[in-house]
Amino acid sequence: MRGALAAVVLLAAVPAAAGDSEDFAGCDGLKKPKTKDDGMRGTASQPGYSFGLGSGPEATIAACTRALTGGKLLPTQTLRQAHLLRARAAAKLKLGATAEALADLDLADKAIAPQRGEVFFDRSLGASLGLMRALALAQECFATAAVIEGLGTLYYEADDKRGAQARRQNGPKGRRVR
Repeated sequence: MRGALAAVVLLAAVPAAAGDSEDFAGCDGLKKPKTKDDGMRGTASQPGYSFGLGSGPEATIAACTRALTGGKLLPTQTLRQAHLLRARAAAKLKLGATAEALADLDLADKAIAPQRGEVFFDRSLGASLGLMRALALAQECFATAAVIEGLGTLYYEADDKRGAQARRQNGPKGRRVR
């Protein structure tokens, strides 16, 4: 009996690996796809719409990667693939990994290229991918702007020091003080 109790305690201490269903739900909040259904319809496995970010972006990225590479997603389920990639991109943006997020969005665009131009697609997942790309590009621009602003601040601080030194040497009206 003690051996059985010890085994139960040890098993409880080992973290359980996420299963296929949990990976899909933890990534984009939708159910695991079936062979005839891509999981894009029906009731969501999570309330709300958070791209699975309730558990943190690192966990979402891991779940998305497992869902994308685990073999349960069929090559024909391109909409779901794009949906998973978009969720992983959102998690990467949350971490500030803009280049990686844009790479995922590029993969998503490649997967859904045949659907472009279809009215319902363009108004739904197509529009959502475009908005996610705009957010990623804005984040990239803000990061670049912050670097440029930082360099500008250093330049103007140096210029202000030179100006202050010149004012001390030349006086307030530009005349040399002796």
